[in-house]
Amino acid sequence: MHHTHIDRIASLSGPLHAMDPRVKLVVTLLFVLLVVLTPDGWFVSFGIYAALLAAVMTASRLPASYIAVRSLTIIPFALAVSIFVPFTTPGPVIREFTAGPFYITVTTTGLVRFASLGLRALISFFATIMLVASTRFGDLMGAAGKLGLPSKIVEVMSFMYRYLFIIIDEAAHMVLARDLRSFRGTKMSILTASGGIVGALFVRSFEHADRLYNAMLLRGYSGKPNALAPMHIHGADIVYSSAFMLVVAVALLIGGSIHA
Repeated sequence: MHHTHIDRIASLSGPLHAMDPRVKLVVTLLFVLLVVLTPDGWFVSFGIYAALLAAVMTASRLPASYIAVRSLTIIPFALAVSIFVPFTTPGPVIREFTAGPFYITVTTTGLVRFASLGLRALISFFATIMLVASTRFGDLMGAAGKLGLPSKIVEVMSFMYRYLFIIIDEAAHMVLARDLRSFRGTKMSILTASGGIVGALFVRSFEHADRLYNAMLLRGYSGKPNALAPMHIHGADIVYSSAFMLVVAVALLIGGSIHA
């Protein structure tokens, strides 16, 4: 397989990589919750959040380009959700114009809410990408299971991630075989051939999954994943996570004092 995935970054060494996955998962969830609950217009608080994440990323030697590029993928979804907010939120009007039969106004409150929604989405996704990039997927799923996520969901997600790349390779080989046979044709013939590839891929995946499941049963699989290395929460994990959440609390207090 020739796929670059998140575990390549998770294999690096750094303070964030060394933390217990359960601590990282809980802290990230609490951080995202506080970011979402931060009121509109508290841009100083949002700025401190972003600076804190940048400091953690630098200290953990996570590639800035890797984190930034993947975090920016949230922008189209954030825009799709909030694009009409400046025009529909009541407040002081700063611009008004007519577009055909529609009378459109832009309010200050709407622009502040629009910017706040974008910053919440970007900062939350940035924190989530840092969590995933610094933790092996198997460890992350193990931590989620220990924290109470249903075991069936943990198993499905673990197997999905593990074998997704195998399915991608199978599909790539089938498309390559089609191209090597100098495939040419109309749109209908292309759709027909693509349907055949999808059907054959489903059959191959089903057969492959059946063989793998039987092999796992022969090796004593009981329905619950077993971690190769036990998880331990060290004192440094508590210190780092407490310091992180303390800075977040200070950011909230500063934002509240400015807008009091």
